[in-house]
Amino acid sequence: MLKYLNYARDLFSTPTRNTTQFLQAAPDPLDEPLLYFTEIDPFTIRDACEGIQIFGGIGSGKTSGSGQNIAYRFLRSGFGGIVLTAKPDETEQWVRYAAKTGRSDDLIVVNPENGFHFNFMEYEGDREGRGGGLTENLVELFSTLTEVGQRSSSGKGEEAFWRNEQRKLLRNAIDLISVLGGLVNLPTIYQLVVSAPKSREEAASEEWQKNSFCYDCLLQGIALSEKGEFSPLQENDFRLSLNYWINEYPGMAENTRSSVVSIFTGMADSFLRGVLYQLFCTDTTFKPEDTLEGKIIILDLPQKNFNELGVYAQIMFKYCWQRAIERRSIESNSRPVFQWIDEAQFFVTEHDVSFQTTARSARSCNVYLTQNLPNYYYVLGGDERVKHLVDSLLGNLATKIFHNNTCATTNAWAAELFAKEWLTLTSSNMSYGQGNFSGGSSTSQVMEYSVPPRTFSGLLTGGPLQNFQVEAIIHQRGKLFQSTGSNALRTCFPQKVEP
Repeated sequence: MLKYLNYARDLFSTPTRNTTQFLQAAPDPLDEPLLYFTEIDPFTIRDACEGIQIFGGIGSGKTSGSGQNIAYRFLRSGFGGIVLTAKPDETEQWVRYAAKTGRSDDLIVVNPENGFHFNFMEYEGDREGRGGGLTENLVELFSTLTEVGQRSSSGKGEEAFWRNEQRKLLRNAIDLISVLGGLVNLPTIYQLVVSAPKSREEAASEEWQKNSFCYDCLLQGIALSEKGEFSPLQENDFRLSLNYWINEYPGMAENTRSSVVSIFTGMADSFLRGVLYQLFCTDTTFKPEDTLEGKIIILDLPQKNFNELGVYAQIMFKYCWQRAIERRSIESNSRPVFQWIDEAQFFVTEHDVSFQTTARSARSCNVYLTQNLPNYYYVLGGDERVKHLVDSLLGNLATKIFHNNTCATTNAWAAELFAKEWLTLTSSNMSYGQGNFSGGSSTSQVMEYSVPPRTFSGLLTGGPLQNFQVEAIIHQRGKLFQSTGSNALRTCFPQKVEP
């Protein structure tokens, strides 16, 4: 065992080449190995771009084992990327990774102290090019954020209705502000929504008309329409918005309207004050596209310190970053990038699923780490729709790394992933009678798990008593490992590694 562990240590400590070198070395840059799981089983950039899910219980070594080794290879190879944080020590950990790989100058650490700002509304609204600034892009961004606020109420069977009503509210607010030529930002949308009429009677009252920002916007729109200053498309959008704010919105049932508004204002209020306003609603000093030039953006707003505010902010930036990577031109910039999400259950949204389906063509290496499968179900809501969301995401992550785990649900799921195989069992019997021995044997075939669930609870977890080696069992979609001839590879990752 000691010989095997020393071999694993030497294997993973072998330096990898930088981005420029691999572009010259491989016929297809995606086939350049980042590291080796065994001497003959490489893990390539292509593998990384097809997505990675790392499971491991508390103390299993998933972060210091496979996580650390993969992170070092990303940095050493010149990748840019974003890091979402859930625990207070994650930023310090990545600062240490960057220092050891000579990437300290590429760090952008976003927190209230460092002076980095990103105005996400202006960024999404002012983008040039195909799809830039369209209402639906902004609606989708807000819809992604409000999805987080609705998690506690998911499973009620009416989620589609509330999502549609929420999107309709946002769409009509954004369209009204846009056709008037105003700057579409969060304070303006918020002011319009909270000043909208709560009944048709109020919409007709002089008191509301005298004090309502929403009414002022509608009056401006009517004046521009009567002067013929709208294009046909703007005229259509304005008429739809006018009908919504004067008839449809105030005609909603009180409970429906108040629920739709509270979902939006609950999210928006977080960005209109304090830390989030300072970081994400003032000016812009960095952008998601900076990662394409090799920057490493660490969102130092850990969930354990900033609670829901930290989750809102990081999901917002993740969404903007994913959209930017989807728009990239590989021909003009082929640098691989990564998205690193530990405690991934707090940050997963529906857009992660669609993003992963195109990640390889965008050269994005998406890494999700969590303790167990129930984490996803519990935090995201646990209903049937959420289960399908999680199953879809995991199905699109081609590499799955399983560390020590005592979660029966996760271990059973992993065993099913590796599937079953026919095993030949031999049984024998022996008897003694009248001074003679007699016996025989028989064989039978049974279907058993190729990697039984109990296996995962016995994997090495590192530390000095285990020579700082962390064991894992790896599965890669559609691949048989050369060293085992099967879809299961049991290997070790060193905790003490020279990047």
